Amino acid sequence: MENLEIHRLVWKMDRRMTRMSAILQESNNNLSHKMNSSSFICVENDKSTRSFTNPGSKICERITREQQEKLFLIETMAMLNALPEEKRKLLYDFFVLKKSKSFLVRKYKIKDVKGALYFSLLDLATLDPDLDFSRKESAIFEDKCKRHQKRVDEKLNVILEDVDRLKRQLVDGYHHHHLKKIPLLSNDVPNEHFFQQRPGSDRRDYKRRSLLAFALYCIQNPDTPAEVIERFLAKFDFGQNFMKKVKAFIEKGGFNHEG
Repeated sequence: MENLEIHRLVWKMDRRMTRMSAILQESNNNLSHKMNSSSFICVENDKSTRSFTNPGSKICERITREQQEKLFLIETMAMLNALPEEKRKLLYDFFVLKKSKSFLVRKYKIKDVKGALYFSLLDLATLDPDLDFSRKESAIFEDKCKRHQKRVDEKLNVILEDVDRLKRQLVDGYHHHHLKKIPLLSNDVPNEHFFQQRPGSDRRDYKRRSLLAFALYCIQNPDTPAEVIERFLAKFDFGQNFMKKVKAFIEKGGFNHEG
């Protein structure tokens, strides 16, 4: 199966989980719930039906739709429960509980949360009765991706040695004239602010220094592969928009650009 087809399967599962989450959010407001939990008076007073000239037919249509959604929810939950525990909880936390990627990194101790979500959704696709996609195909694709990711990581590790060296130089006060020329990481303070020795610096400041040093490296080495940049950014819960500005800066000529 081609990569594009795989991506489409993952997208379908993303849409399925998003729809499931929306149904769960609305479950206490549907007409079936109101009819089962109180009285038909609640239905008659429902704003979504009382504005129609024939509210009875609208009530039937809506209850029919809600029953279809209930079946969809049961089927999706059955698929979800058939996944390995960690993948099941990861998808539930992200799609239903709306937990952030940084929260998932801390909870599950995973470096590449986007990749973990992607392969969890891919495994979910193997359980969809409407899709012709096997667990074996999923495992083959995941192994292929991991081998490719290993090669990307090897390239990144070599680059990080230069980035760490550049970061130490920035801490020692070098290259600050370059920091003033590149896009701002924060609109509140200049870039060089994060390399000034001061009390109270937190872990986020450490990450900002790493990101700025990496940005300088990319500007000095504009042929840095996009997949390496993406892999580096996967370690952060911020910085994507900043690196888009850096990319635009590079495309304009970087430090050689005037005006």
